[in-house]
Amino acid sequence: MAGRITVDEDFEGFGWGRFARLVLESANGDASELHDVVVVALHVADGDESAEGDLDLELRVGDEALIVSLTKFLATWAPTLPSANAWVLALCNPAAKAIARPASVPAGVALWVAIGDVDSWAEGCATDGAYETWGLTARAWNCL
Repeated sequence: MAGRITVDEDFEGFGWGRFARLVLESANGDASELHDVVVVALHVADGDESAEGDLDLELRVGDEALIVSLTKFLATWAPTLPSANAWVLALCNPAAKAIARPASVPAGVALWVAIGDVDSWAEGCATDGAYETWGLTARAWNCL
């Protein structure tokens, strides 16, 4: 496999994955290499009307779209996620809304949040066919 994996722009699900190494790229060329990372993929609701410091998420479950705040989502899901050095919220934040660090994120875990849209990518090919480098790109990244 060569090149980058294309983005599925119609995906409206949510989930998480664990990465030994992940690169976060910013539009200005800055990059942060993270190790032992859990990436939580989420979708911000169109027309987000959440409270200051929070985001409304749209979660598609079967044929139904559910709206829930990021704070409430993490209060439920954070205890089920594996421990890691960092969690990355892979969610588009086109309005660049500032969010507060949810209390449900464990102390000592760096929480990275995008400013702007997020694209995922993978490059390189190891001998076993796995990608050597995984990354996310956004206008900028904040560590809460």
